[in-house]
Amino acid sequence: MRAAHPFTRRFPLAATAAVCATAIVFLGEPAMRKRFAHADEPTLGPRAEAWQQVDKALAEGRPKTAAQALAGVEQAATEAKAWAEVARAIATRILTETGDRPGDDPQRLILLAGAIGKAPPEARPVLEAIRANWTWGYFQMNRWRFQQRTTGGADANDRARINEWDLPTIVGEIRARFAAALDGGDGLKSLPVAECAAILTKGTMPDTYRPTVWDVVVHDAIEFAASGERGLADPEDAFELEATSPALGTAEEFRAWKPEDDKAVTDTDSPILQAVRLYRGLLDFHATDPDRTAFLAADLDRIEWAAGVAVDAGDVSVDDRKADALEAFMTRAGDHEIAAQAAHALATLAREHDDPAEARAIAAQAADKHPQSPGGKLCKNLVKEIEAKELSLATEEAWAAPWPAVRVTYKNLAKVYLRLAKADWPARLAAGKPHPAWLDDADRGALLALPAVKTAAVDLPATPDFRTRHHDVAVGVFEPESLPPGAYWLIASHDPGFGEHDNVVQATMVWVTRLAVVATHDHRAAGPAPLAGHVVDIASGEPVAGATVKVFVRQERGNPASFVEQGSATTDAEGRYELPATVGRELVLVATATIAGATHTVPTDSTHVWQNDPAQRGTSVVLVTDRGIHRPGQTVFYKGIAGSFDHDRRDYHAIAKRQVAVTLRDANGREVAKADHVTNAVGSFHGSFPIPTGALPGQWMLTADTKGYGGGVAVRVEEYKRPKFRVELAAPTAAVRLGEGVALTGTATTYTGLPVAGAKVAWRVERRMRLPFWCRWCFPWIPFGDEGRKIA
Repeated sequence: MRAAHPFTRRFPLAATAAVCATAIVFLGEPAMRKRFAHADEPTLGPRAEAWQQVDKALAEGRPKTAAQALAGVEQAATEAKAWAEVARAIATRILTETGDRPGDDPQRLILLAGAIGKAPPEARPVLEAIRANWTWGYFQMNRWRFQQRTTGGADANDRARINEWDLPTIVGEIRARFAAALDGGDGLKSLPVAECAAILTKGTMPDTYRPTVWDVVVHDAIEFAASGERGLADPEDAFELEATSPALGTAEEFRAWKPEDDKAVTDTDSPILQAVRLYRGLLDFHATDPDRTAFLAADLDRIEWAAGVAVDAGDVSVDDRKADALEAFMTRAGDHEIAAQAAHALATLAREHDDPAEARAIAAQAADKHPQSPGGKLCKNLVKEIEAKELSLATEEAWAAPWPAVRVTYKNLAKVYLRLAKADWPARLAAGKPHPAWLDDADRGALLALPAVKTAAVDLPATPDFRTRHHDVAVGVFEPESLPPGAYWLIASHDPGFGEHDNVVQATMVWVTRLAVVATHDHRAAGPAPLAGHVVDIASGEPVAGATVKVFVRQERGNPASFVEQGSATTDAEGRYELPATVGRELVLVATATIAGATHTVPTDSTHVWQNDPAQRGTSVVLVTDRGIHRPGQTVFYKGIAGSFDHDRRDYHAIAKRQVAVTLRDANGREVAKADHVTNAVGSFHGSFPIPTGALPGQWMLTADTKGYGGGVAVRVEEYKRPKFRVELAAPTAAVRLGEGVALTGTATTYTGLPVAGAKVAWRVERRMRLPFWCRWCFPWIPFGDEGRKIA
């Protein structure tokens, strides 16, 4: 089955409204500088030119030049009582002083902490906000370091060694910094965002959605809490937000809800609880505002966040509660334009539940009521997406009797027009484009200019529900039995003129042929890997004798796009062929044979031949230890053997009198001890390392290195007691079903073989996410270090 290649899809859409508000700039991290932007340059007054020079120098990586341009700005801003600009000048000065430091250097945070104490009191609230974001930005740039580090790093009070902290400590510091910025009095609450344009990245939403700098900071704190980062594995009693909770109720119900005061809630460190407190404080702050915009915007954000983290509760699903909450919000919002944003969220939810007609009705009503609002523009775009025309084709690559069908997948179309045109496949092969999907603009224009060999117009069942559906068109509409064998373009369009504008045109290549090629190659062969396979008759399945099979190889020199013939072979009585193929080059096989007086041809898809030969010769060091687990204070005894191998000659021997360096590294990869050895006559060496008392537990490593090759072995360092008995559980005898009980049987016996009677039995149930191993390469951003959650 070959899918068609879409090459024209142009529908006019309304301008997308980017729903984003003002945010604090991460001034401190070089990777974040691109976020630095002025929302309103005139607020800088007479110092605007100096700031332009500073920004230009920082963008070009010239911190010393930026420092020179910054000279005098801080003092002038202080005299003018432009406190936001004073804060920006202090932060930028620190940035210029540390511009040449690596990303894991905490000097920026250290200098900023000292500068806050010396800054004018009026500038300190803004500096605290910057410090919170700098700390978070520092963590984001070095997250991998903290996540790989075991507990027990530098003292949390020693901020000069923040780069040596463990994960819980840095997460706690970020929370503390946001708390300090938000609880630092009314300075930020009374500071309009318009007066702090110099330190804020201006969003596309009106300032009324987040009118003060405090709003900006609290939303950043909410974003950090919503990330779920807590620095520790979730506890057994991890707090969960149920769908029936007031988190998805009205604003009044949510403001009155204080789950942290519930004695049954023991997970007081939960990021969800932190987000609840922050949203509650945000709603309380704007509850009495004359302008309802900030309050309604925060309330809608709260509903969206709660629906994202809540879990189903019995028969009540999160999506049902979210829909009810959005509908209630739209009623409360009344004629306010933010109701359109809620309508967009509700319509999106309906679309996710495969009800595009309902989604369109909701979005269209909101777009008509608030056409110029951000939510109205989003709804207008959603309506356009739902009403958009879709068209795609799929059919068999080879057409032969019994003739296959063409599957048309479409939406919002009443008719499809099909065209069959002769394809010049040899010319495409010479141009290096054997695959039909490799179409550039010139190919598309030439394809539409080809004369039609056959045409057809097919009525399609209507799709009033705006859902995608399939319709099979029999190839018989083209009278394929009258078509000469060869390559053809099958082109589809919902416009009878096959125009390029406001139209969807699909094209795929098909072959009218009775041939099929089966190709294989031997990975183990030395030198050029032979290509082998069979040519068969599609109609009968019988092998085709006397068929010519040619191999075409993409050139490396001259015109590298083209394919040139490298060799050919003729199939034997069993339809088998064999011919040489260059390893690592792109290949295409083409089979040709005469059947019933007509010449039939068929190519294969382009492919490569690779050889994955294992190393035939080399050297290595094998390391072993006395046992796999050690306690702090014990000694690790190790032994190693240096050897050489040559599989071709079957030569395997030890390497004598070779210098070997053995290194012991702790769980953080730091070198703890090192020893040098010389292998004896049989290639072996041995030694020992004491594990320091109080050492960090985890997986330690012993590595051996000798002139470019070596080996290693892992050693677990744990606090443990030698067990005196063992427990064995039998596998469940019946299938385990969700929501039902599970019965397990087990035995406890001493290592002498006697049963353990009268012992107390403790048990627990863990829930753990398990993903296929290949996901680590395809989806590296997924957290694979799931430590599990105790649920019983």
